[in-house]
Amino acid sequence: MKKLSLVLIIIFLMNICTCAHASSNMLVNGNIATENFRVTTINGVTYADAKALSEAFGLSFKSYYYPASATVGNSQKMMCIVPNEPYATVADLTGNASQEYTYHPLSGPGIYDNNSFLVPVRAFAEIFGYYINYNASTKMVELSTYAPVVSYNPPQTQSHVFYYQSQAEFALPNSGSGYCWVCSYAMLISNLKGQRITPNDVARVNETKTSNGAYCYHSEIASAFGVKFVSALPEDSIYYGGRDGVSGGTYIQNPNKDPQITIAALRQALTLHPEGVMVRYASYPHTMVAIGFNDYSIIFNDPGAAHFENVPFEETCVASRGINIEDITFIQAID
Repeated sequence: MKKLSLVLIIIFLMNICTCAHASSNMLVNGNIATENFRVTTINGVTYADAKALSEAFGLSFKSYYYPASATVGNSQKMMCIVPNEPYATVADLTGNASQEYTYHPLSGPGIYDNNSFLVPVRAFAEIFGYYINYNASTKMVELSTYAPVVSYNPPQTQSHVFYYQSQAEFALPNSGSGYCWVCSYAMLISNLKGQRITPNDVARVNETKTSNGAYCYHSEIASAFGVKFVSALPEDSIYYGGRDGVSGGTYIQNPNKDPQITIAALRQALTLHPEGVMVRYASYPHTMVAIGFNDYSIIFNDPGAAHFENVPFEETCVASRGINIEDITFIQAID
């Protein structure tokens, strides 16, 4: 029996050695994870120490040893992990949820080892809305509060056409009042196709359906100019909130109206669509085109009644009306 037990122990240890290894191949908010993160891969699942992750992201952490469990949270939600359980219990602390708590499946069970609680990193990111990415070129798991800031300059061949509603050349009715979406379509389609499409061209498509040239018939406009609506964000992006069936727009997943989430989503969208994306607000009827970004700002061509060309959000017409960048609810991309 003793020999058999010894053999089983050796086999058990060999299995651990073949399926788990410690590493430092993770960036946490741009910094290489130190030893206290205990970054470990087990059966293809990346784990890290829950306490170290909590401290890095300013979350509360409490551990309980009898029975073993740990809680991680902020003012809005609390995650509880129990060793060997394939899920985390997530409690809503806002009082707005329809149920007190939910179960979040884990790609691997929680682990209690040497007074440390290890949690799958992807589940941690999903529960708290953090950005996670595997960088194949550096072979690093990147975990951060928001998507990394990447300086972006449109290619030299990329030009961004600018029109505005009261532009005398087009003589739009009522000085162009209500024609912001029309002007935005004209700008974006011109950018994409490399040919001049004017607000009058877009308005004429609308006028085949109604006498109001400002009332946008989205599918008809796309068909008339040989373009199609596409998702402005990857569907696996943490910022992706679904698609609008009428306008083809992509919703930004930002329930707490965090401006940094909106900025990160727009950076991601503009990296995919350097010709620009149209932005729209649920609380205010205005459309403009985001055309690029730098380390500090998203840059817009705003077709408002004045000349708002190549300006940061703070200088757009909507900002002067008390609208904030986090009020952007969906973005439109075409191809």
